[in-house]
Amino acid sequence: MAVHVHFTPRDATREDGGHRSTIGAGVVAALCIILVLTVLSLRFDGLLASALVLAAGGGALGLGLSSVRHSPLLSHAVSATLLSELHERVRVQGRMPELPLGWRVESATRAAGNDRFSGDFVIGNRTDEHRFEVALVDVSGSGHEAGSRSMLMGGAVSGLLGPVAPQDFLPAANDYLVRQNWSEGFATAIHVCVDLVDGNFSVGSAGHPAAVQFHAASGTWTMVEGASGTCLGVLEGQNARDYPRVEGVLQHGDALLLYTDGVVETRDLDLSEGLAQVLDTIRALPTSAGSAGRVCEAARSGPGDDRTAFMLYRD
Repeated sequence: MAVHVHFTPRDATREDGGHRSTIGAGVVAALCIILVLTVLSLRFDGLLASALVLAAGGGALGLGLSSVRHSPLLSHAVSATLLSELHERVRVQGRMPELPLGWRVESATRAAGNDRFSGDFVIGNRTDEHRFEVALVDVSGSGHEAGSRSMLMGGAVSGLLGPVAPQDFLPAANDYLVRQNWSEGFATAIHVCVDLVDGNFSVGSAGHPAAVQFHAASGTWTMVEGASGTCLGVLEGQNARDYPRVEGVLQHGDALLLYTDGVVETRDLDLSEGLAQVLDTIRALPTSAGSAGRVCEAARSGPGDDRTAFMLYRD
């Protein structure tokens, strides 16, 4: 990864009413840390190492952006470059693993205001030969600040998928977010664990809209209700009992839809009405390629909110 920063001598120092300003040390530190972490990530393989690199890089990014906001000397382009580099790392890390024949996944994200950065992210991991896990997370806020927080959170989520038992995933994610002590430190999340042999799955939720299952036998969609827990980062000491899980089965031809609240909620439209409208857009071809993108495009919120949809199909 190469980060190029261009500035002229007058950008480095200038006088304004006798006061000399200098480039924020936090930005320089962020650039250096990101470069070093990138080198380390190339030398050390493994999910946990990658997660640590991304998490530390996100922290450095947060420091850098803070300095950028308070310094008139660095252009917005510099902060955008920092975000772009880490955003690319998240995009690569968020790629879905290859699933066995008979299973397909797809996801789509649309950022608020058509920005490049979103507070939503989805990460999947094939934790063993027969098990696939996916987490869809919606970090509070929008824009660059939410984007930087989602990058940091994404590193932690990547490190938890697999090493942590499914019933302990949301409690562990909650513990992590509580420790960050962010001023807007909460997120909603939904976590799914699927057995790729028999189609059995379990769902856990932390203040997130319920998953929806398509039943090929009846041609209907039903909400996977009962998985409910407090948003991540709100309460300390949560355990598996605080995040009850619901079980189900994906038969051949079935699909499972996960989405963020930006897809189904607006100020003048409640969740059930918004969900019904979205499902109408994919009812004719519910398991066809591109359904996740059509779900995002059908959202009544339009570009006013982050929107993410994830589809898991069993052929």
